[in-house]
Amino acid sequence: METVYQHFRPSERAFIDTATGWVTSAENQYSPYLTPFIDPRQAYILKTLVAQTPDFLLEEAEWAKQHERRRYLIRPDYYEVSEADFELSLLSIRYPSKFSTLTHPHILGALMNVGMKREVFGDILNVDQAWQIVVEKEVANYVILNLTKIGAINVQLSEVDSSEALSVPNDYENRFVTVSSMRLDTVIAGVYNISRQKVKTMIESGLVKVNWQQVENATFECSENDMLSVRKHGRILIIDQVGKSKKDKLKLNVKVK
Repeated sequence: METVYQHFRPSERAFIDTATGWVTSAENQYSPYLTPFIDPRQAYILKTLVAQTPDFLLEEAEWAKQHERRRYLIRPDYYEVSEADFELSLLSIRYPSKFSTLTHPHILGALMNVGMKREVFGDILNVDQAWQIVVEKEVANYVILNLTKIGAINVQLSEVDSSEALSVPNDYENRFVTVSSMRLDTVIAGVYNISRQKVKTMIESGLVKVNWQQVENATFECSENDMLSVRKHGRILIIDQVGKSKKDKLKLNVKVK
């Protein structure tokens, strides 16, 4: 396990242990194991673990491959996967759209208020005034019955087929940036072309998250597959390092939203 730990942050050890348990369960029973919803960084860790496990593969629902938070199936190579294996439900939100406006934070808060843990629901999809929520099939009826208000807005949820899933536009722009180090303040400053001092103040003011966790240390070391969220600026997904410049600076391949 130490050889796995050394490739990731100490703060990620708890998830590594959990994900190792999932893989071990699949191995011991030689049968598929379905994970809860996990974020892209957690998925990267899980893929690393499964890649080290002979005769096992990692699968995801075809219709949800563009989503950020997904469920994964750890399966033996003999097992033939079907969509039903992922136990997903797609819920559509009906509301008086002519007179009301929904937002992602309001929907997220409403789900939490009815007792939903983050690992039982995935992405909140939005195109124009249409909204959908991806949830575990096991909790779908509970959400339909109990989520009747989002803020002051009366809503009605119903399950729809996955073929009706909203196709959310890919708003990310690919960029290549040059930075002197992988420090959090340096990466953000390089991507958005703002001063490191300003970025440092933003970080220390709680305006920056790494992999959905608030980070207030400007010297935090970023890694490949990290998602940086910067309030009022957007998101940065670090894809990989693609070499060094003539001045020995790091060249990063990133996606910016």
